[in-house]
Amino acid sequence: MNKVKIDFFGREFNLNVIFDYYEGEEILPSQKETLNTFLEKQHFLNDDLNKLKKYCLDRNENEIGEKIDNIFKYVIPIEIYVTRKKGIV
Repeated sequence: MNKVKIDFFGREFNLNVIFDYYEGEEILPSQKETLNTFLEKQHFLNDDLNKLKKYCLDRNENEIGEKIDNIFKYVIPIEIYVTRKKGIV
């Protein structure tokens, strides 16, 4: 199992990388390429913080309240899953 260092909304995580592949098969070159592209462009994730907060509030406003100060009270990344389909993480 591989681990990668990634920054989500100003907080660094060491996440396991899970590749979708069949028993006896090696990780596909396209999967490695997809992961590398995702890691190179991870800074774009920070642009989605407000969208993620809105998603959480839309579904659980009664429990959360009106505002989210710390998104990590509600969402914690635990792993990165790379599918067999090219370009999908």
